[in-house]
Amino acid sequence: MKLFVVAGLVLLLAGSFVSAKPIQADTQVPTDTQPDESPSQAWASSVNSAYSADGIMSSVLDMIRSMFGGDEPAAKTVAELADHAPGNVSMLVNGVKRADLQAVIGDPNWEATIFCPTNRAFRAALLKLKIKITDLYTDKTALMNILSYHTVPGPALTAGQLKDGQQLTTVSQHTLTVHVDKVEGTSIAGASDTAKVVAADIKAGKTVIHVIDEVLLPPKPSAEL
Repeated sequence: MKLFVVAGLVLLLAGSFVSAKPIQADTQVPTDTQPDESPSQAWASSVNSAYSADGIMSSVLDMIRSMFGGDEPAAKTVAELADHAPGNVSMLVNGVKRADLQAVIGDPNWEATIFCPTNRAFRAALLKLKIKITDLYTDKTALMNILSYHTVPGPALTAGQLKDGQQLTTVSQHTLTVHVDKVEGTSIAGASDTAKVVAADIKAGKTVIHVIDEVLLPPKPSAEL
């Protein structure tokens, strides 16, 4: 079951952004910040600059400003982080609850890399599949297929460890391909969709979550999803 925890981690994405940072050609905080500016303020300023035009990140930025406090993760488990997840990832959080993954995401020793879609990404995917979110929630097999396709088991991979052309094997035993561009940033390619990493390195215990702007659909007929 631990391999299917993928959904849980995604929840973390916006919740405890204690260590989160946007994927850019240069992910370091700008060096021209004021001398009296705290690390959290400097980081938040950097994120504001990167996402000022993206409304879906507003609640995440608020969480960052209030919770950023150092290099150590605020949450010891994915479940703990999920408890503080903002509304823009509610679809994923609710999906994890309906998939009965609490025992897995509550394990502080669980290791995985999670690619977490936002609500906007989920709405777009539901329109593409021509189904309602309630349909996905009630079909546990389909729900688990989606969640497991966004989770890579094993030692967590930070943004700096994601390399161009890297192949990642998911819990569902499918392959995701990493693309890194100095200008466009980092993206994750699935069977038929490519998602851009809009926020990275959100840590919870031994798991790392990267927020993405698209839902990656498993390589199966839509009817099975």
